[in-house]
Amino acid sequence: LSLFSLHHVTHHVTHHVTHRQVVKLVVEAQHKENTAPVAVIQPPGELSYKLPADFSLNGIDSTDDDKVVSYKWTISARPVASNDHVKLTGDNTDTLQVKS
Repeated sequence: LSLFSLHHVTHHVTHHVTHRQVVKLVVEAQHKENTAPVAVIQPPGELSYKLPADFSLNGIDSTDDDKVVSYKWTISARPVASNDHVKLTGDNTDTLQVKS
């Protein structure tokens, strides 16, 4: 990503037929580098629950170089023979409720 971008603007003003004024303006805008967000889950570490269980996970300490604009919680894997029904509530918020 570029750190700076230049914008050139020219403004022409004509007064009567013989007078002309030209104003040139150069605007330099600084852009900062965009870095990836960092997900922080509480409680920390690897968790293990015996089902049925009810618990919550919190991502409120997650950060971004500007601001966190959304949250998305998903189940990425289950035990091979698992028939357990797990309900996720708040999967688009900073706190996930898990019930089984």
